[in-house]
Amino acid sequence: MYGLLGKNLEHSLSKDIHEFLGTDDYELIETDDPATFIKQKQFSGINITMPYKRQVVQYCDVLSESVKRTNVANTIVNRNGTLYAYNTDYEALVELFKNQFIDTNDSIAIIGNGATASSVCAALETLNHTNIVQYARNPIANQKPITALAKTHHVLINTTPVGMFPANDAFENICFEQHKDLKLVFDVVYNPLKTHLILAAEKAQINTLVGLPMLILQAIKSHVYFTQKNTANLLAESLYKFLFLKTANLAFIGLPYSGKTTYAKIMGNRLNKSFIDVDICIENNTNMSISDFFKTKGEPAFRTLESEQTIAIAQNIGQSIGTGGGIIKNTEAMHALKQSSIILYLDLSDSLLEAIYYHGRPLAKDKVSLLELKKERHTLYQKYADIVIRKNTLQHDTIMHQIEVKIHAYIDYQWSQLKLTR
Repeated sequence: MYGLLGKNLEHSLSKDIHEFLGTDDYELIETDDPATFIKQKQFSGINITMPYKRQVVQYCDVLSESVKRTNVANTIVNRNGTLYAYNTDYEALVELFKNQFIDTNDSIAIIGNGATASSVCAALETLNHTNIVQYARNPIANQKPITALAKTHHVLINTTPVGMFPANDAFENICFEQHKDLKLVFDVVYNPLKTHLILAAEKAQINTLVGLPMLILQAIKSHVYFTQKNTANLLAESLYKFLFLKTANLAFIGLPYSGKTTYAKIMGNRLNKSFIDVDICIENNTNMSISDFFKTKGEPAFRTLESEQTIAIAQNIGQSIGTGGGIIKNTEAMHALKQSSIILYLDLSDSLLEAIYYHGRPLAKDKVSLLELKKERHTLYQKYADIVIRKNTLQHDTIMHQIEVKIHAYIDYQWSQLKLTR
């Protein structure tokens, strides 16, 4: 038996990853007593996650050099009753960093002082980075409080769970516009795909590195220790694309009548994602049609409810979401969608407007009003879109082919930007 040992594993992706790698008997093992489980030795190999990565070291018989160096273990292999401990976080970080960092003189800030921070520090030092400052909410010797974060660092690495699902809204209040020297921001959190920290860095036009590649690389290295077959690195690209496509939401934005609900539902079925339509959720929760809600409550009340509903939906992963046509006017809701979604703009061609049956849309009662909405919103749709789908035909198969091709091209591009050793 193989598995992941931790305290709260409800949202772990480890089972999906290791089953993809070929380990079918992989389990999620939640416990408050890791010592008893490990001492019983009823496993072939296990991964360790928070909060036990340091605690388990004492129960192992043979420690790898990376474990000795960090006092952190996230992989334990049982070989004929002898427990071997490894730190594949460290190994994955070395691989990531050697491809991301150029100048060993760069000043590097690390937020956090837990097990992952220890692995990050050790990996950097292995690659001859010595200009490292560690910050923490509760700093210990040679560390500084986060409030003292200097504005002269070139690289910022978050090793804390701040901003991790389900607390997506949590973030360290860093004004990146004041950190003029920053070249790269790396957040080890992988759910959501992009944390508040990452989105803020992107807004300031700073290069970013998200946590998903580290998760994948450390899992592959664990799999090699489990199986003693050094072929898994060949699967890094396919695993990355599989996991990205599985976990990312598809959020469809666009004008009323552009087909957001239709294509969100079709893509949900094709990719085995939960189909969610924001307008339908609102109608179910209020027992009113959108048109009646507008008439009785007014547009401001609707926009507030629409925003709240969208933000709640956006926190989850693996969904295909049809949004409301006006959601792009709400920055908080769009920020929430950006965290875990590929955002697709269905750009409705003017040539199709005559064929529309106009009904039940309070702000799009006819062709003239729809054109006015397009004039008002088109720039915002383009601003937030990761993918633009030119909808100039009513042939579903043609549009679906365009959507699928562009989604895969988008994920291919994300992989290409990682600059990993091939």
